[in-house]
Amino acid sequence: MKHRDVFSLMVIPASTRQRHEHRFKDFCTTASRLLRITNGYDAITITHDREEYKGRQDKDKTANLHFDATAIRGRHILLFDDLLTTGAGLSQVSRRLLACGALSVTGIFLAKTLPPEDEYDFLPVEETEDEE
Repeated sequence: MKHRDVFSLMVIPASTRQRHEHRFKDFCTTASRLLRITNGYDAITITHDREEYKGRQDKDKTANLHFDATAIRGRHILLFDDLLTTGAGLSQVSRRLLACGALSVTGIFLAKTLPPEDEYDFLPVEETEDEE
């Protein structure tokens, strides 16, 4: 077995089956083919739709999910989501993947939500004189 054969690309599911398939099915197929790793799109399935929990750390984001332990066990998981807000989804899904026997879980995101400017410690911007 080649080393990359133990890697799988999976995604943190969206809140509904329709959103999940629209956002991630083609992405997983294409990305896993280009990376030459296993497409793990079907390893985490949505059993029923739920409300969106963006930014909520107090909700179980895995209650409506089924994890296929046979597709997860013994694999290094690259876990993708488009946006990292609080990290609660990553934490909860990672724990479930590890409980199913994943060897490791690495989160991959396109962007990170920043807190409002008044809660973020930005350095002051120094004004510069225009060159004449």
